[in-house]
Amino acid sequence: MEREKGRADGRRDRNGQRAGGRRERTPARAVPVRLGQTYEVVIDRLGFQGEGVARVEGFTVFVPGALIGERVVARMERVERSFARAVLLQVVEAAEERVLPRCSVYAECGGCNLQHMSAEAQLRMKKMTVMDALERIGRFPKEDVRAWVRDVIPSPNVWQYRNKVTWTVSVEAGRFAVGFVEEGSHDPVDTDDCAIVPEHVLRIVKAMRRVDEAVRGADMERGGETERGVDRSAASSPGQGAGTSAAMLSPWRGVHHVRVRTNGAAEVLIALLVAPGVTFSPEDVRLFRIELEAQRVKVVGLIADDGVAERVLFGQAQMEERIAGLAFGVSSRSFMQVNPAQAERLYAEALALAGLTGTQRVWDIYAGIGTLTLMAGRQAGSVVGVEIVEEAVRDAQMNIERNGMHHVRMMLGDAQDVVSRLAEDERPDVVFLDPPRAGCEKRVLDAICDAAPARIVYVSCNSATLARDLRILADRGYAVDVAQPLDMFPQTSHVECVVSTYRVD
Repeated sequence: MEREKGRADGRRDRNGQRAGGRRERTPARAVPVRLGQTYEVVIDRLGFQGEGVARVEGFTVFVPGALIGERVVARMERVERSFARAVLLQVVEAAEERVLPRCSVYAECGGCNLQHMSAEAQLRMKKMTVMDALERIGRFPKEDVRAWVRDVIPSPNVWQYRNKVTWTVSVEAGRFAVGFVEEGSHDPVDTDDCAIVPEHVLRIVKAMRRVDEAVRGADMERGGETERGVDRSAASSPGQGAGTSAAMLSPWRGVHHVRVRTNGAAEVLIALLVAPGVTFSPEDVRLFRIELEAQRVKVVGLIADDGVAERVLFGQAQMEERIAGLAFGVSSRSFMQVNPAQAERLYAEALALAGLTGTQRVWDIYAGIGTLTLMAGRQAGSVVGVEIVEEAVRDAQMNIERNGMHHVRMMLGDAQDVVSRLAEDERPDVVFLDPPRAGCEKRVLDAICDAAPARIVYVSCNSATLARDLRILADRGYAVDVAQPLDMFPQTSHVECVVSTYRVD
C-alpha cells in the first residue's frame, strides 16, 4: 500500500503539477565550491574570452589565464548558482601552449588577455570561437560550419601593431596615473610599457608624466599661485581629485582619457578627452609640446575633446594614413581598423569574396570614413557608402575627393532609412556590412534583404552578433559559403571574420 500511495502522490498532469494541484519544485542543486576557498582543477576547454573552463563535481568554473589540459590551483572570487569565477594561483601542470607573457604588467592590466598562450594556440582558439558561435547562436549544422570556416589568417605583426590607443587618466591624492584599466576596476595601471603599442606612442606617456612633475613641482614651490595665467586651486572635474590640493595642481586634472592615433609614418594625433569647461593654459601646452619633441614624438596635432566639440591646441585635427595605395584623412574620432597591416588583408578578403568585376552596383553600410567604400570603388561600377556619424561622412567625402573617385558617394543617415530610399531607385548587386560590435539591427537587415542584392559580405569583430545576424539572413533566403577569420587583435580573445553570403533563388 505504501508503494501504491507513493505512486499516486507522484502523478503529474501535463503542466508538470502534482495530482493535488501544486507544482512540484525541483530542489536547488547544491553549489560544490565556496567563495574564497582554493581548489585544484583540470581545464577541459576554453571559454568565449579565452579563459580556462573546469568542472568541479559537474559545476562550471571559469579560470582566466589557464589553458586546456592544465592542472591548476584556483581561488573562487565569485560564486553564482550556475557557475563560478576563480583567480589562478598556481599552474601545477602546464600545457605545451603556455608561454611567458612579454608585458611587464600583464597580470594587472586588462588591455589584452592571451599573452600566456602561444601564437598558434591563439589562432586555433579563435577559429573555434567563430565555429562555436555559428553552431550555438546561429543554429547552423556542425557539418556546414566546418565546411565554411577557414583557418585564421595570422597577423603580420603580433606585437606593437595598434595604431590607436585610449588610455584612462587618473589624478588622485597627488598621484598622476595613465594606462589601460586594471582588470575588474576603474583604475589605470600606471605604466609606459605595453607590448602591443608602438614604442614611439608609449613615449607620449613619459612626456605627460614629465610635464605633470614639472608643473606641480613649480606650483607647489609657489604655493599654488597663478603666475602662468591658470588658477591651480580651481575646482577639479568630477573624479579627478576634487578636494585634493596636490591633484588640483596637475595640468591633467580635467583629463579623463587620452586617445592617440599613429600612422605608417610614425606621426601621432593626440586627443585629450576632458570634462566640459576644462581649459589648458598656453604655458602647459607649450611645455607638453617641448617635452614631446624631447621624446622624439612627431605630433601632427593636439586636440581637446569635451564630447561635444574638438578644439585644436596646436597643429591640425587630421592626419593622413595610406592603405592599399589610397590616402585617407583620419581624425581623432574616426573609426579605422587598429591593425593597419592586417586591415589591408581584411579588405582584400572582403573584396575577393564579393567577386567584383568592375560593373556592379555596391552599397557599403556602416561605411565609417569610407575605407572599404573607396577600395570597392576601384573594382565596381558605382559605390554608395552609408554612415550615421556626420563627422565620419565629412571625412569620407574628403577622402573621395582626395583619391579622385567621383563614382563613389556617401549618404548620411540611419541605415534602414537610407537603404529604403536607395532601393526606390536602384537595386544593389553587392552589399558590404561592417557594423560595430553590437551587430546590425534586424530592421536594417530586413531592409537590405528587401533590396535583394545577389551577395552580402559581412565583416564582423564579434562572433556572437555575427552568428545572430547570419541566422536572420539565412531565414530571409541567404546562404553562407565562406567564413574567413583573421587575427586582427593578437594577444587578445577578439577575432575578426569576413563572411560571404549569396541569395538563393
